[in-house]
Amino acid sequence: MERKKMTGLLGIFFLFMAGFTVLSHAADSFGIARVSVKTMENQVITHQVKGTGKTEGLKEEAIFVEEEQKVEKVWVREGQKVTKGELLIQLDLNTLEETISRQEREKKKLQAAIEAAAENAETEKKKQELAYERAQEDYQQAVENGEIDLANAQQEVDLAYEKLNNFYAEEEAALEEQEGQDPQTQEDALLEEIRTKEEAYNQAVEKRNQEVQEAQRAMEDAQLPITRDSTIETSRQDLQQVEEKLEKLQVLKQKKGKITSPAEGVICGLNVKTGGVTALEAAVSLAVSEGGVQFIMQIKEEDRKYVEPGQEAVIEADNGEREVAGCKVKQIRENKEDPALFDVYLEVPAKEMEISETGEAVIQKESQAYQTCIPLSALNEEQGRYFVYVAEEEESVMGKEMVVRKVNVTVIEKNESYAALTEGALTSDQKIIVNSNKEIQEGSRVRIQENE
Repeated sequence: MERKKMTGLLGIFFLFMAGFTVLSHAADSFGIARVSVKTMENQVITHQVKGTGKTEGLKEEAIFVEEEQKVEKVWVREGQKVTKGELLIQLDLNTLEETISRQEREKKKLQAAIEAAAENAETEKKKQELAYERAQEDYQQAVENGEIDLANAQQEVDLAYEKLNNFYAEEEAALEEQEGQDPQTQEDALLEEIRTKEEAYNQAVEKRNQEVQEAQRAMEDAQLPITRDSTIETSRQDLQQVEEKLEKLQVLKQKKGKITSPAEGVICGLNVKTGGVTALEAAVSLAVSEGGVQFIMQIKEEDRKYVEPGQEAVIEADNGEREVAGCKVKQIRENKEDPALFDVYLEVPAKEMEISETGEAVIQKESQAYQTCIPLSALNEEQGRYFVYVAEEEESVMGKEMVVRKVNVTVIEKNESYAALTEGALTSDQKIIVNSNKEIQEGSRVRIQENE
C-alpha cells in the first residue's frame, strides 16, 4: 500500500516538473528577441535622386506698352494660359487721347523750332559769304595802297640820292651860288635827308606788310566754317522720337486700347495692375508654348555628386499618374536663395509637358557591383563607426542557442536601401541581423524567424 502511494506521489512530482519545464521554456521564449537575418549578397548600388519642380518656357516674349498710360483693367494673372489674340490689358481711352494730343502739340513745336533754326543758319551763312567778299576787297585794297606808298617812298629816296649826286658833281658852282654856306654842312644836310627818306621807306614797308597781313587774316577768318547749331540735330532726333511714339499711340487708338497676346503661352510676369500706370519696363512677360519647355528641380547638396549633365531622367506628372521619359540633365546651378540647394535643368521632349506644369523628377546613377552588400536596416552606427549584429550558434545548459555578436565594418558606398562593405569583416555565410522585434546587444539570445 505504501509502495503504491510513493509511486503515485513520484508520478505527480515528475508531472509537475514537466509542467514547470514547459512553462520555463515558454517564458524564456517570450523574453527572447525574434530577428530576421540575411547573408551578404551581390548588388549594384544605385543612387536615386528625386526632386520636385515645375516647367517653364524656353522662349519668353516681352510685351511693351507705351508708358504713362492708365490701365483700365488687367484681364489675366501670372501662370494663366492664354491663346493668341486673347485680351490681356485694357487701357483707358481718355488717357490715350490726351497723350496723343500732347504728342501732336510737341510735334508742331519741334517742327517750328527746326524751321527757325534752319532760317538762322541760312542767315549766318549769307553773312559769312558777305564778310568773305569784303575781306577779299580789303585785302586787294591793302596790297594796292601798300604798293603806292612804297613807290612814293622809294621816289623820295631816289630824289634825295639825286640831290647828293648833283651836289658832288657841281660842288664848286653850288658853293659860289650859296655864299657863306659851308660845303660840309650842305653835304651833311643832304645825307640826313637821305636817311630820313630811307627811314620813311622802311616804315612804309612795315605798314604795308602789317595792313596786308591783317587783311589776309580777316579773309581767312571769314572762311572759317560756321559753328554748327546742335539744337537743330537734337530737335530733329526729338521729332523722330515723337513721330514714332505718335505712330504707336495711333495704332493703340485703332485697337481701342486693347493689348492682346501675340502667341499662345503662359503669363510668367505682370508689371501692371488695374488702375495703375504703364512704365518703361515690359507690361507682360509671356512664355511662348511653341518654344518648348524645360523642367527645373531642386536637389540637396549631398546629392549633387550623383547628378551630371547628360544623365537621363524621368518626370512623374499629374500627381504620379503620367510618366515623362526621355528627359536629360542640361545644366546644374547653385540655387540663388539657398546655398544648400542646387537647381537642375532638364530637357523635356517636345509636346510632352506644358508650361507651368509641376511634377517630381527621378535621376538614377549606378555604381559598380559589390559582393559584400547588406540591407541598410542591418547597419548600425556608434560614435561615427559602423557595425552590424550577427547571430551565432552556441551550446548552453538549455541546449543550442543563437547569440548576438557585434562586428565592426567599413562602408564603401551606400544608398537608401543597401550598403556595400569592405571585404574581410564578414564571411559569406554569416547570419546578419536585419530586423528585430526587440532591442538587442552583444550577447543577447535571439530566435531566428523562418521564411524571412
